[in-house]
Amino acid sequence: MAEWSNAKVCKTLKPRVRIPPATPPLTFIAPSSNGKRADFESVNRGSSPRGASKGVIMIEWIKIRDEVTCEVYHKLLDNSTGQYVCTINKPNKLYQVQILDHVPWHARKLNDAKAVAEKIYVGI
Repeated sequence: MAEWSNAKVCKTLKPRVRIPPATPPLTFIAPSSNGKRADFESVNRGSSPRGASKGVIMIEWIKIRDEVTCEVYHKLLDNSTGQYVCTINKPNKLYQVQILDHVPWHARKLNDAKAVAEKIYVGI
């Protein structure tokens, strides 16, 4: 009678583990702003056809409650300058938005007021 050893059986069996193929890391390439390529003459000259790029603007909304009147203000803080550049409050049924020293305007929804205020401030 032949004796079976576990070592021989383990050596003859092949593992059925499936190793997935290596995938390259995901990269996201942003398209150009208007979908067109730069003209080749400007590349040779070293100038940008879209003009100089603006620096990164770091802005954030901060919710502040006045201790005396208990009125809630939403203020837009520009971290690069360290100052508040926009104020949103709700004195009546509409939100009043004032950017810097410009004339205030009104919006019905807070999210709409914030989105439009950000676009206006970045465009200034």
